[in-house]
Amino acid sequence: MEILNNLVCVWVDCTMWCGRKKLCIEDLNNVSEADIPPEDLATLGSKRIFPKEPLQPFYALRKRTERLCLSVGTRFMGGFAIPADKRHWVAGELNKIKDEYQAEVKKLMSCYDKMLSEFIAEHPKWGGMIEKAAKQRSEIMGQFKYMPHIMGINIPEGMEKGSHIKEAIAGIVPQVMKEVATMAKTMLEENHLEQRDSTCNGVMLASMRKWYAKIVCMSFVDRNLAVIASRMENILNGLPQTGEITGADYQQMLKLVRVLADVSQSEDLKNYPQASLTLDLKKPAVVKTTRHKTYKGNFLDGNNSMT
Repeated sequence: MEILNNLVCVWVDCTMWCGRKKLCIEDLNNVSEADIPPEDLATLGSKRIFPKEPLQPFYALRKRTERLCLSVGTRFMGGFAIPADKRHWVAGELNKIKDEYQAEVKKLMSCYDKMLSEFIAEHPKWGGMIEKAAKQRSEIMGQFKYMPHIMGINIPEGMEKGSHIKEAIAGIVPQVMKEVATMAKTMLEENHLEQRDSTCNGVMLASMRKWYAKIVCMSFVDRNLAVIASRMENILNGLPQTGEITGADYQQMLKLVRVLADVSQSEDLKNYPQASLTLDLKKPAVVKTTRHKTYKGNFLDGNNSMT
């Protein structure tokens, strides 16, 4: 399949220590209901044996990894599908995150004993339980891992009929628009766009340009994504690039967010380009959909172009 020549998959094997352990019956022997451990120490079925704050950077880096891959691709086969021509950029960014991840592990290990002692001191009544369950640094080190993998997909000769790759690829377009719809719904809800006094700032416009970038990057999979990207570009380029967005411009932006927020619920994604005509768009720009295509416009950092 030609699409596979333009597609690579990203899998990141990212594991970390959570600082928790199973709560045992022995931990609560002779403990009355009034003396149960505080919430920051124990929850149903587990107990915390290390403070959670020093572990937050690892969760943040994992989330950053996800945002990076989704900025130019979509969830696919347990990982992410991205355009092949973005593989070097994504690999470079993932390696940067890997370096940060390893630096955070070293930082944590260098002060592990001190932080553990402070945590025990903060919970003197339960210090024995924490100390008994505490792990050695060597044990914890093995639980931190960050290994990015970027690979192409090839169907072995003679296995074409038994492969379900066509079904998987068919799910890419709905998945892309589902992810965009989730972001659009979040923008509507968190910023109360329906209740605002018809004004918003450039931060929201920047977010919408990221949605546009995502759709452009994956438009080689299906022509409908290219059409959607073209229509989005017309609207976004017609909005003020600095300052507040008000009046008719605000209403145009709001309509686009609404359409994008609803498109994932549509039974037929191909209706989307026609449905978007209600936004009184200008004539859409021509978007090449051949294998060797060129998109010129602002996406990712606003300066890149995809060839």
